[in-house]
Amino acid sequence: MARERILRTEDSIVARLKARKPVLPFEARTREEWQQWRRAFRRAILKELGQMPEPVPLRAEVLERTDQGDFVREKVIFDSERFMSVPA
Repeated sequence: MARERILRTEDSIVARLKARKPVLPFEARTREEWQQWRRAFRRAILKELGQMPEPVPLRAEVLERTDQGDFVREKVIFDSERFMSVPA
C-alpha cells in the first residue's frame, strides 16, 4: 500500500512528531522527579533550538492602509531577524 502524500508543512510536522519516540518521556511520580525532568527537558529543548538570533532593527513598514470607518486596518511588514521578515 502506498504511503499517503503530505502536502502541508503543518501536517508534515505532526506526522514527524507522531513517528518519533520521545527522548525525555514524562514519567515523574513525585515533585522532585518532576523538577529533575523539567531541568533535563529545558536543557534538551534549548540545545535543540540552538542559539537565539541576534536582535535587529525592526524596519517596520506599512504596506497598505484601509479606513474601514470604525477602524483603520494596516498591513505591515517587519524584520524579526537578519534573514526573516514577517508580514502582519
